[in-house]
Amino acid sequence: MDSKLKRKWSTTEIAMTRLKYLGLDRANSSVQKACLYCETLLNDLSLWPEGMEKNQLFPRAVPVYITTVLSHFGSEDLLYQQYKNALLSLLNEAFKDGTYNQEALVQRAKKTLGIEIHGTYIGLNSKYLLVFFHHHEKQIDKEIQKKYLKWLHEQDRIFYSAESLKTTITPLSDLGMICRKVELLSYLSSLYGFSEEFIEDLNALSVMRQSDGCWDFGNGFRCPRLSENWGNSANRKFDQTFYIQRLFHNPH
Repeated sequence: MDSKLKRKWSTTEIAMTRLKYLGLDRANSSVQKACLYCETLLNDLSLWPEGMEKNQLFPRAVPVYITTVLSHFGSEDLLYQQYKNALLSLLNEAFKDGTYNQEALVQRAKKTLGIEIHGTYIGLNSKYLLVFFHHHEKQIDKEIQKKYLKWLHEQDRIFYSAESLKTTITPLSDLGMICRKVELLSYLSSLYGFSEEFIEDLNALSVMRQSDGCWDFGNGFRCPRLSENWGNSANRKFDQTFYIQRLFHNPH
């Protein structure tokens, strides 16, 4: 919240997430700089700062990473638009018949991305694509959103997350599990059918709300911080309550 505060973030991905949670848009100068940086990387992968892993998947996965990060704010970049349409087509193809069709996904991914993504860290059950579809839910058929949520709920693993969506939050759950699960749910909360599919988790979180109407899990609950000082309980409650309330705002 303090515009005079200077801070270095460990990754562009984390910085973009914080900019989004602060309610900023593409008109903001910091957002413009971050998006321009991502667009430059997307169009020239030789500038990728971390080096390419020596396997067939990684060089093809990097543009998906960048597209996902850019999806926080959107982009008119032509290459971004191409990847956006490709990723949306993967979801539509995988669930067009009502249930997950692995073979259809494999064929479409090879055609549009040049790789097979089923069972990989950029598959439909990766955190990256959860983020991407969250930001583009208006372009996804509602029935496909609903089928996708049901399929995700049945998965034992979400790639790049330490939590399975099968694990239901309870008041006795350990704090680390709650934190990781809420992070995943935050990306799914905009999809059609979310409130019905994850009703048990939402009920458990409702019970954990404090008498003053806020949530406060302490400093160990690592949601995106909007306030500088979490030693101040009022700041911590504000940030955590803002973060969790988003799960209850889905009208579907």
